[in-house]
Amino acid sequence: VGPEKFDNIVRVLPDNPPQFAAAVTAYYNNLNSLAKRILRCFALALELDDVNFFEQFCTNHASALRAIHY
Repeated sequence: VGPEKFDNIVRVLPDNPPQFAAAVTAYYNNLNSLAKRILRCFALALELDDVNFFEQFCTNHASALRAIHY
């Protein structure tokens, strides 16, 4: 799972269990929100004037959440 729109790549998730796609997408989105909050904490710790300073560098990220089973 990654950003909804990234270089025209379509998310491919299994159909079963039925709630899997929604749960994994919600988890990814929550992690993304957490990352933004942490970046705001960095900006505060660095005493930057703009707490959203780092967001300008994260507009087209290629993060991914992968479930790997060994």
